[in-house]
Amino acid sequence: MRLVLAVLLVPSLASAQAVSDDIHPALDAHGFLTQNASATLDDKELSFGLGSLEWGRHVDGTASDMVTATLVGAAGLHVAGVPLEVGASLPLGVVSGTEARQEVGDLGLHLKVRLAHAGAFGLGAIGSVYVPSGDVEGTAVLDATAGRFRIALDGGVRRHTLMDMTSTELTTGVGAAWALAPQRIELVGEVFGTPATKPAMGEARLEALGGVKVYLAKNSYLSLGAGHGLAGGGL
Repeated sequence: MRLVLAVLLVPSLASAQAVSDDIHPALDAHGFLTQNASATLDDKELSFGLGSLEWGRHVDGTASDMVTATLVGAAGLHVAGVPLEVGASLPLGVVSGTEARQEVGDLGLHLKVRLAHAGAFGLGAIGSVYVPSGDVEGTAVLDATAGRFRIALDGGVRRHTLMDMTSTELTTGVGAAWALAPQRIELVGEVFGTPATKPAMGEARLEALGGVKVYLAKNSYLSLGAGHGLAGGGL
């Protein structure tokens, strides 16, 4: 069993919702900051960690700051020779201001499968459901590795449910990493968002993250990053 510790520091202008769901950390150590890679954990391999730490300023009229930490856990399973991974995530928030309070976000349940792996290229898929909101998300992952450089393209569909109303949006993102010291230190950059062009498919957003990933062991790491909104209602 290997343990994964991931901390993603994201200063942001948060919205007035209870616990921000703008940042979903990568499911395991193979990912980047928020973007995932196609590789799964080994059979019976476990990972646990603090998937992200998001700091929001000027949340609303009664809350000046909001800190959200997302707990992430995953386990690798090989079923009939197919590499699978199951995981869970839970955001916990603390809001300060005139109405200081603690909040708990949606419990995320995730299933990841590696569909193909040929040389430097990999293809995977991730399905997620969030309770109790009922949000669902499906993501396809295509990635490649060349020496110290690796890159991944994530794309999918997310359905939001709010007060018996649903909206659907496309999601897409690219993550890239350069190993300053292989299996020790990586520089990581991401651009991701919801490039929706129709009102029924939600608001278009584009965000960027950059950071560093320090591996404490082969599959145990610490990541630090910062983000900025490029367009729409981003960070």
